[in-house]
Amino acid sequence: MCDSCIKFPAEVFLPTTTFYCPHCWDKGDPRIPNLDAQGTRPGNMQPYQGLFLNGKPLPLLNYSAKSTLRSHWPITDTANFLIISIRLEGMKEEGDPAVLAAHHISPYYKNPPLRFASFSYNLASPKAAISYDNRIENLAEELLTSNLSPDKVVVFISTHTTPSKGLIHIAPGGEAAETADLVLRRLIPSTLQEVIRKANTSMLFLLACGAINAAPTREQVHKFVQESGFKYGVGFTVDKFIPAEANTFIQEMVATFCISAHSKRFSRLLVSHYDLGAHTDIIVYFAGDQIFRYAWTHPTVHMASPYHSNVPNQERRATKTNEQNSRDSGPRPSAWVGNPQRDERGGVMRTAALPREWVWVSVGGLFVL
Repeated sequence: MCDSCIKFPAEVFLPTTTFYCPHCWDKGDPRIPNLDAQGTRPGNMQPYQGLFLNGKPLPLLNYSAKSTLRSHWPITDTANFLIISIRLEGMKEEGDPAVLAAHHISPYYKNPPLRFASFSYNLASPKAAISYDNRIENLAEELLTSNLSPDKVVVFISTHTTPSKGLIHIAPGGEAAETADLVLRRLIPSTLQEVIRKANTSMLFLLACGAINAAPTREQVHKFVQESGFKYGVGFTVDKFIPAEANTFIQEMVATFCISAHSKRFSRLLVSHYDLGAHTDIIVYFAGDQIFRYAWTHPTVHMASPYHSNVPNQERRATKTNEQNSRDSGPRPSAWVGNPQRDERGGVMRTAALPREWVWVSVGGLFVL
């Protein structure tokens, strides 16, 4: 047909089968038969049909994709990526969410564009503090003076906080702690902040107990996120945070926001990781003026609650359970819960009918579903 045709061995096709190449199709080669009885001719505006049987095009297999399916084919963005893990001295690297996130996205990269840097700090020790400062400055200078400047930066800070004020530990064993604004600026100095500002995507994960998100520490963290160039800062609210509980959530968040360039709806992640909600809420600090707290709850939890608040906050003692009849739905479980003000004096007991699929049980003094 033409110089651009793909040559197939004769034994590949039946004698009545003919192949026409895309080049011939696009130019509407006259040797290609009409596509239908109406005389429709091939061309670059017609769907390509390369195989003809007995002079007629073989049926096409069409796949109809709508905009709602767009996320099934995300654009994979593998620009230069830097992951930094900063851990308080003494915290183990095994199971470090930063390491696991790097392993999770490493299959997308074949060459060095994905870089991982790990640091431990002890700012109460002059020798260890100087060593940390030198290492972090050397990394920043290397990135600023070479062509390795990352397009995406994710920084993890794994540490502990004081339970009351949310001061960040600067030495192992809780020997010393300082305010969040001072510690964060020391751990992420101005040179590294310059690298972060140049990146198109950047996130800061604070892997610490929930006190770091309490006022006024919360405001200090938010101010640092705004001034340092991070697009997002992520923290967790539970008093005794267990990073392992958030590992899969962190991995998917890094992959979604940094690798898959499709519609980045945080709600998609929350739906997939409702089990994390049993452990902690999530705080997100935005580069603008907003701070959001995300929490999981059941849409009917307030309707089912005797005191119209979340189930874990109920009176901690169930005194009786029974079957309560309902005209519209028949028997369903209900729980008798002591009135906090009157139960000790033998006062009135309150009852609340639960949705049919729910059962209240007492575990460790807390009602759970």
